[in-house]
Amino acid sequence: MKRLKGLSEQDRERYVSIWTALNDHVDEKTKRLLAAAMSLSLGYGGGKVIREITKMNPDTIKLGIEQLSGKAPIDDNRIRVKGGGRKPITEIYPNIEFEIVKLVEASTQGDPESPLLWTSKSLEHIKSALYAKGISVSLPVISDLLARNEYSMQANRRRFEGLTDETRNSQFEYINKVVSAALKQHNPVISVDGKKKENVGNYANKGSEYNQKGNPIEVNAYDFPDKINGKVTPYGIYDIYSNGGWVNVGCDHDTAEFAVYSIRQWWIKLGKDQYTSAKELIITADGGGSNSSVSRLWKIELQKLSNEIEILLQYAISLPGQANGTR
Repeated sequence: MKRLKGLSEQDRERYVSIWTALNDHVDEKTKRLLAAAMSLSLGYGGGKVIREITKMNPDTIKLGIEQLSGKAPIDDNRIRVKGGGRKPITEIYPNIEFEIVKLVEASTQGDPESPLLWTSKSLEHIKSALYAKGISVSLPVISDLLARNEYSMQANRRRFEGLTDETRNSQFEYINKVVSAALKQHNPVISVDGKKKENVGNYANKGSEYNQKGNPIEVNAYDFPDKINGKVTPYGIYDIYSNGGWVNVGCDHDTAEFAVYSIRQWWIKLGKDQYTSAKELIITADGGGSNSSVSRLWKIELQKLSNEIEILLQYAISLPGQANGTR
């Protein structure tokens, strides 16, 4: 093989144009063999020129030359040689999982012993904090490692109302104690809440979906309620143990009777078959609307339901001084 004595600027530009044209359209193996072929075409000393053009590692180009010359095998079923490629991030940084969890623990909301943990730190902030510690890692990897530790991103929730009752925290501790005990005994625990009323009819919804270009779905220009169809009131019931939901949709007002009727329907359709040996039903709710803590009708209807299904009902209202039970 002749030694490269010189390379004109025109010839260099020709190799640059070839590499630029193919670089984004071929896999790693093809790039390796292409760089090796260009290096061989220039003779001894050509490898340095090709390294400058391709920015590839010298060992990579050397492997390509050996494969083209038959000194090293080319596996048609693999792009890289066996054992090649980047090592798993947990091998590069053995303590990365510990560092990520340590970063988010400082901003974790809620009880760390609860089934679900959530964090207010964004992935970008976590990535920057890790980089400051000398750990370079991508956002998807951070997300996967957080998910492995049962963390998830959640938006802020309106909850704090300024000054509250001194016993507020003890009320939440009581609710958590009651719920945890019920779950251990395999008794049903549900969280209930009335949802936003919705107009019935051809109304616009937020967001977008795929449709033929220039042919969007046409809806009413205004959101005035239809006098015939009116509105519907969804009432949601979430089963904590089975991680399942039930929604009862009513066409009347969101009353205490409607709320308890929804719970009754959940029990008839799902609850009694899933909890055949249940001795009590724990209900958690906020303190407003149809399940208001000051609503006598809510308590009366719950008592009727308890008598009907012959199961003790306990309900916890998330307001200071409002953690009550009924039979």
